[in-house]
Parts: sequence; structure tokens; C-alpha cells
Amino acid sequence: MRWTYPNPFPANWHNSPMPRDGDIQHTLNVEGFASAGGAIGDVFQLNGNKGTRYLFTHDGLFVAELFGDMRRNPMQQNLLQAERGLRLDRNSLGDECFFGWLGEGPDGRALQIVGKDALNVCDVRGLDSLVRLEGAPIKIAVPPPPLEMIPPAERGPAATVRAGGFGLTPGWEKIAGHAFPEEAPVATFAIGNTGAALVLWISVEDETPFENAGGDLNTLFHTGDAIDLRWAADPELPSGRTRPGPGDQRFVIAPREDGAVVVRYVYVDPESTAEPIAFASPTGTEHVARVDRIDAAKITIARRKNGYTLTASIPWSALGEPSQIGGLRRGDVGVVFGDASGSRVVRRCYYFDPGSQEVSDIPSEVRINPSQWGEFRF
Repeated sequence: MRWTYPNPFPANWHNSPMPRDGDIQHTLNVEGFASAGGAIGDVFQLNGNKGTRYLFTHDGLFVAELFGDMRRNPMQQNLLQAERGLRLDRNSLGDECFFGWLGEGPDGRALQIVGKDALNVCDVRGLDSLVRLEGAPIKIAVPPPPLEMIPPAERGPAATVRAGGFGLTPGWEKIAGHAFPEEAPVATFAIGNTGAALVLWISVEDETPFENAGGDLNTLFHTGDAIDLRWAADPELPSGRTRPGPGDQRFVIAPREDGAVVVRYVYVDPESTAEPIAFASPTGTEHVARVDRIDAAKITIARRKNGYTLTASIPWSALGEPSQIGGLRRGDVGVVFGDASGSRVVRRCYYFDPGSQEVSDIPSEVRINPSQWGEFRF
């Protein structure tokens, strides 16, 4: 082996934090080579599963990221017009855009053939401008494991979120608030208790605030912006379970024409005699015992230029809880981000669970893993 490059989130996974400059994530295969000339020689291209491509020299130096991560760049699928000469370098290819190609045309130009919903032949310009810089001594230290590599649910006492108490006096959310994700927060939430209801307050940074064009209540988590509350009503269930048990639920809060709706997913219901609801794709099928709308929930939304604030009041009875709740409950709070049109999801992030990031497969998106949840203390 001649060289290595850090790649802590390989393969077709969905558990990575937002990338920094020089990071590579979810690489799948080498897609080709092209000449950069001179002392650089050939460069090769790696596929990235979040809509990116990465260029490297043969001796392991990172050259550039092409296109962009779908979690922070507009996607090519949303371009309203395509014409010769259009620049695509900062438009993401979208997730699961496989089998691209980098090579050279008959005239020696570096070309890229790539696209998910279209076949695009692109010039790759600027390779002939690359130069090697003079090196300097490098001191290599062994750092501790990055905090984002450790699931928050395994970090000890910090994994417990303290809830606001009865009354919820003005400003309670500032005292009880928690920002996430840690590396670059996009939301702050607080959990409270009025005695009759759980209160979820959340403020989200979003350039297209709270848009969801989905028509099916069962799959609003897949079609645009939403808030996702996950809840374990039975504190006696093993905390390390990877599959849901009785009392494990999910509440998806999404916009509708008349305001917002709260949709509850009950994964296991021993008393139900109805057929479970199937969420299927070519990858498999996930079953949910029942899905229903919580009309007794009260939602307020305040949109602003680059974000929104949402407050949801959900009766304790809808969560399968007594009104005089106390002690610990396990759960999680997350934000689902849609694209600019509000028609499909491009990013999901959660306070506790770093692995719930799948956005292109409905069974994976509906699935929950309670072992990755944290604690709420009331």
C-alpha cells in the first residue's frame, strides 16, 4: 500500500455528518481517469453517494470535489432549463447516482458523463492549472475519536434532555433548548410538559421554510419538510432494542394547506386485528401496525426569511402516557428537509440518532431503531 486517505463514512451508508472541505463520504467506486498534464499526471475519480464526485492524484492528494452534497447544494433535477454551456459544478447529482464516467475525448479534453434523471456530457475544466506546492515538515499526532463518530445515545449523561415543567412560562424554550447537529446546528428544540400535553418547540434554519407538497398522509416524511418526534411510551422495554416494540411511536408534523398535520405511526399494536400497513420498495418491506392523524394536536407555525419556528402540543393520551408523567422516557427529535420545490426529501438530521439519514428508500425512511434514541427527563 502506497497511501491512504481518511474515509470514515464509506459505502452506501447514511450516517455521516455534514462534510467539511476535503472530506470524502460514501464512496462507491472509481469512475475513470483524465490527464492533468505536467508534474501532476493523471487524476482519477471516485463516486460519492450524496451527489458528489471526488478527484485525486495517483499519489493520494485530494484535488477537488465536483458537483456537491445534496444536503447543502441545489440538485440538478430541479433545474428548470438545460442548455449548452450550463455550469453544473455546484449542483448536486442527488443520492444513488451511480455509474458515472471520467475520461478524455478524441481532442484530449477531460469529459464527464454523469446524471441520474438525465444523461449529461460535461467538460471538466481547470485540470491543466493544477500545480504541486512545496512541502514542509508535518507533525502527526493521534487525535481522540471525533465526537460526531460517537452516537449521542452512547455519550453518557449528556444524552439526557431535561424537559420544561408545568406552566411553561415565557422563555422556557431558551432554558430547555438543545441545538443539533453538533458540527453545524440547523435546529434548536425544547420538550415541555403542560400537564395535559407534551409540548415540542423547535426552530429550524431553512431557506424554503416548511414546504411539503406530498398528497399522501402516510408518506409525508418522504415528500418535503417535516418535524419528526420519536417516542417510547414503555420505559420497561430494553433500551438496546433495534426493532420497535409496543409503545414505540413516531409523530410526523408536516405542513398542509390549512396549517399543519400530526401523523402518528404505531409500529406494534398487540390489540389491533387489522392488517399492518406495508411500506415497500425493491429493497424490501417495512410494516407499521397503524397510521393515524392526531386531530387533537395543536400546531402553530411562524415562518421567517430563512427558517421557521414550530410549536406542537400533543395530548399525553395520544402518546399512550398518563397526564402525570415523570421520570425518564426515550425518544428523539429530528428535522426532515425537502428540496426547493417541497416535493422530495434531501436531508434528515436527528438530535440523538446519526444513522437516520436515508432519503431515497421509503422502507428505510419509515424504519426506526430505538437503540439509537436518547433520554427525556420529566
